[in-house]
Amino acid sequence: MRAPCPVLLRLWEQEASERLRDAFDEAFGGVPDGVAVQSMVVRAPPGPALVELADQHDDLLVVGYGGRSRLGYTVHGTVTRYCMAHARCPVLTVPPPELIRELRPRRHHWRPEDFAIPLAG
Repeated sequence: MRAPCPVLLRLWEQEASERLRDAFDEAFGGVPDGVAVQSMVVRAPPGPALVELADQHDDLLVVGYGGRSRLGYTVHGTVTRYCMAHARCPVLTVPPPELIRELRPRRHHWRPEDFAIPLAG
């Protein structure tokens, strides 16, 4: 995971670039006129990478807020809080849409049968 082969790195970068372009097109219908947009794919911890890239006072860093479970916060921390604490530009936090909040999985109480494997024969 720390040093995958160069071929895989190139493939992952191409896939990430395509996903970014598709998401931007789906959200905004393409690049709006009169807005400077610089898209890039960076392989790094997200909080420090975002803060480093948005380092001018006239930049605006937009990050989502509230998308992780309690375990996710514990394991990964929160990129939003990192950006708000370390950014040198304004940070706009955007909560998830109401639909996402409704579809977010509720707590599940695991039972032993959830892990049962059928015996062959």
